[in-house]
Amino acid sequence: DNYTERNSSAASDVYKRQPVADAELHETRWELRALANEQVKPSAGQEMHFLQFDDVSNTVSGFVGCNNFTGEYMVSGTALEFGSLARTKRACPSMALEDRCHRALQAAVRYEIRGTWLILYGAEGELATFEAWYE
Repeated sequence: DNYTERNSSAASDVYKRQPVADAELHETRWELRALANEQVKPSAGQEMHFLQFDDVSNTVSGFVGCNNFTGEYMVSGTALEFGSLARTKRACPSMALEDRCHRALQAAVRYEIRGTWLILYGAEGELATFEAWYE
């Protein structure tokens, strides 16, 4: 009926304007969307590039195109530092994106979460942008 349509439309408009709660750094799967402000998209049929933080073990793990990686990280407030990251040793046609991503992680000094976006910063500015993904 007309009343329901008007009210559900209004409710939907109100819902769209509500701010999204900030995602949590830990226990969120963060999908890589940009490196140095350059959009990143996996090739057709390729697994999504991601990282995930585990606050119990202080480890980060992920995948960036070819190899899986894992390592330690330290966080204090918004300061963030990655330790050595171990990678599997698959040989792939191009390691350029993976190498760039690992350099960005190693250069990170702080992070910011805006809604469902995780932004990593280095001394020179923005390094990488990730988006929260929930199964």
